[in-house]
Amino acid sequence: MFVHRAVDVPSPELLHVLQSLEGEPIITAKSLAPHIAANVDFLDEATASMAPTPSPSTNARLAVPLLLQLVRDWSEEGEEVRSQSYARLIAPLRPFRAPRVLLPGSGLGRLAFDIVVAHAGAHVVAVEADAASHVIAAHLMTPAECTHAGRTIYPAIHLGPNWASASHRLRGVRVPDVSREMLLHVQETGNISLVVGSFPDALPHLASDEMGRAFDAVVTSFFIDVPVDTLGMLRAIRAALTPQGGVWVNFGPLAFPQEYAEDGVRAFPLPYAQLRHLILYAGFRFLAEESHPCEYNRVPEWLERTTRTCYFFVAEPLSEPKYSKTF
Repeated sequence: MFVHRAVDVPSPELLHVLQSLEGEPIITAKSLAPHIAANVDFLDEATASMAPTPSPSTNARLAVPLLLQLVRDWSEEGEEVRSQSYARLIAPLRPFRAPRVLLPGSGLGRLAFDIVVAHAGAHVVAVEADAASHVIAAHLMTPAECTHAGRTIYPAIHLGPNWASASHRLRGVRVPDVSREMLLHVQETGNISLVVGSFPDALPHLASDEMGRAFDAVVTSFFIDVPVDTLGMLRAIRAALTPQGGVWVNFGPLAFPQEYAEDGVRAFPLPYAQLRHLILYAGFRFLAEESHPCEYNRVPEWLERTTRTCYFFVAEPLSEPKYSKTF
């Protein structure tokens, strides 16, 4: 079981006063224990197929982000945040009939799922580097694993202070927020291929039937600031698209994570003007461009929120890159 953040212990006098406040729980290690156990049980069950690799529940650095991602992607509470980006990403796919879509950085798979819900017959190849996210996505999208009521997790207990009430911190969130019938419908009307690996490194290892035809669309959500090699990413996106009518649809910020990769390298941080120039350089033409304030996640009742400027664009590949000799 991962180690939970330390729980402060009130002084006897403070405890006595707080106990007089009716309906307001006092957070203690003992009161949190069943909530932590529920989180551990869910993560262990959802990632059982990773054995003998340890469950992410053994490492708080891995477990807490996964729990928060579950709120965003697979709960009713995350629907408002999802709608800020997913609806924009899915709309440009409407002209395609049964589109083939490549989804790098697919996370827990909800965007892939929603694309198939919106476009019957769609084939989505979802590529995700994190193995735990990959197997949790597969678990959540398997009808046999989905009960009518779902499972309850408690992500808020792992966050810091800044709550209007202690009871908010103990609130459970049910996942997934889709029915078994909907999961069966998606299985019958579309195709989601979950591929574990980094993008674009995973592309050469896809099954021949996955890469036998070009993709109608590449969809990137909160992703283009992640790959270490920005130019390599642009080359791979362009190469994956069908040259006649293919589109790249993007939504997300330019946060450029500060963590280094295992080889000690990280992406060079680019402002949008420079990234835009690289996209043109790589042989794309912009069909639409907008910027919007957006949130990546929102935990119910937590008083802390982070809003960023996110860039939405739709681009199509030109027949030849503008600077083909060097690109």
